[in-house]
Amino acid sequence: MDLNAPNSMGIIIGVTYEGGVVLGADSRSCTRMYVANRAKDKITQLTDNVYAAANSQIVSDYVGYLLDQHTIQLGQPATVKVAANLVSKNMLQTGGLIIVGGWDKYEGGKIYGVGRLG
Repeated sequence: MDLNAPNSMGIIIGVTYEGGVVLGADSRSCTRMYVANRAKDKITQLTDNVYAAANSQIVSDYVGYLLDQHTIQLGQPATVKVAANLVSKNMLQTGGLIIVGGWDKYEGGKIYGVGRLG
């Protein structure tokens, strides 16, 4: 086995359309060349109006908590852009790509790709 060979972390995708956003992902969770879990839900609800498609559940959970605090402090839901910025600042060294998508009253349906491939 060549542990330095390129590896796939799976598939995540986001698409906008008039009036909304669609996020999709496969269901396998991989550790290098091995499938660790064949039935993982990679799409996580961050707020009522924002979701993340990612291989890293811990980042999504933490950002969801921060967005709840943001909503309580400001008295209104966070925008998709705020959510994407929080994901960007809290990715640590997870690697990979997180797609943040949702709808807000200021910009409508938006998708942001945060992180890097590979």
